[in-house]
Amino acid sequence: MNTTSLVLQNAFIFIYNTAHLWAPVVLAIVAFRVWLWYVREAFFQTLSWTMLEFKVPQEIHKSPMAMEMFLTNALYQGGGAGNWMKQYWAGEQPIWSSLEIVSIEGHIHFFARIPTKFKEMVESQMYAQYPQVEIFEVSDYAKAVPDFTPDGTIDVFGGTLAFDPKADGKKDPWPIKTYIDYGLDKAVGTLEEEQKIDPLIPMIEWMGSLGNGEQAWFQVIIKPAELKRFEVEVADKKDPTKKTKEMVKWTKLAEEEIKAFKAKFVDKDGKPIVMSEQDRRILASLERNATKFAFDTGIVYIYIANKENLNKNQSGNFGNVIRQYNSLELNNFKAVGMTGGKDFVWEDLQGKVPLKGKKNLLRLAKSRDYFYPHFDFKEFKHYVTNIPAKLTPMILTTEEIATIYHLPGKVSETPTFKRIESKKAEAPGNLPF
Repeated sequence: MNTTSLVLQNAFIFIYNTAHLWAPVVLAIVAFRVWLWYVREAFFQTLSWTMLEFKVPQEIHKSPMAMEMFLTNALYQGGGAGNWMKQYWAGEQPIWSSLEIVSIEGHIHFFARIPTKFKEMVESQMYAQYPQVEIFEVSDYAKAVPDFTPDGTIDVFGGTLAFDPKADGKKDPWPIKTYIDYGLDKAVGTLEEEQKIDPLIPMIEWMGSLGNGEQAWFQVIIKPAELKRFEVEVADKKDPTKKTKEMVKWTKLAEEEIKAFKAKFVDKDGKPIVMSEQDRRILASLERNATKFAFDTGIVYIYIANKENLNKNQSGNFGNVIRQYNSLELNNFKAVGMTGGKDFVWEDLQGKVPLKGKKNLLRLAKSRDYFYPHFDFKEFKHYVTNIPAKLTPMILTTEEIATIYHLPGKVSETPTFKRIESKKAEAPGNLPF
């Protein structure tokens, strides 16, 4: 018997002889994970969802700050995951909502898919900020689209958005370019409508250009950001001269990023260095962003078309219509495609990767279970394993979310963007309370 065989034999004997020590631990861990999966799936089955559509009035004389107020008051709610008993025995998890801009054959719709128990709060807070809006409870448009199959009638392109890792290593507290950077916070009552620059308009104009048999979905899936999931270096409590790593909430990470940025403007003698105007703007954006309520955010984008109406040139247009949120000074979105092929032919000789990605993406967009992907019994694996970003949520504050999802003013003249013809003086009197 050679040396290698002898080592393996001894290893197996050791594992067998010590099984009474490690096997109970392994089985306990497996049992705990199975239990968590079971109770969480049971909890998700109890959730009830409502789809609301917001009909936009002819004129909106409010900045996206109104949407910020709506997000803070209506959707910054836990609704789950209380104490450890509720989490590990009842399977409760923080509940999420989805804000959606959808084009169905060029007709633009603003939707919100919310937990039913939030419905009264969402309606009242939307009317509080936009008294002239009309709210309708509608059926889920996504249910009308069949699942993707290679021999089916539809084709699918798209993916998710993530912060660009190449953006000089900027972390989540670094904001994207927001409506405040575009001056929309000061534009109300000071500029003519045609003089305003609304960063949402490029997406609406593109969506409005879609034709028969084409759809585009833009879903912003959010839940309040509270978990400690960011790693930072902090001073060791026992020895302040040493650094130790600690998992913290995003607010602590924001504090560290601001501190690191300010440190660039102090010389080796501790004397301050004068900031340029550009640096002052960057610092102001960082500090302002750190004061806002924040959400764990997943963004899904998808283009769907009947095969006879498919326009492959549309598949990359989502990347073009989000570019206005990117900044060389601040943070950047990056489109993480799920429906493309591998870089090299030999990595996927049968061409199955794009087909699997299309199937997974459409499932994700229809279920909106970005934060808690369900288990696929049929394939016996996670149905999102083809997503490169592994569905890691971004931290976006109310200011950032209100920039990418708000009710646009009359600056949008897209012909297929239907607005309410008549004005309302006040919210309906039959609101449930």
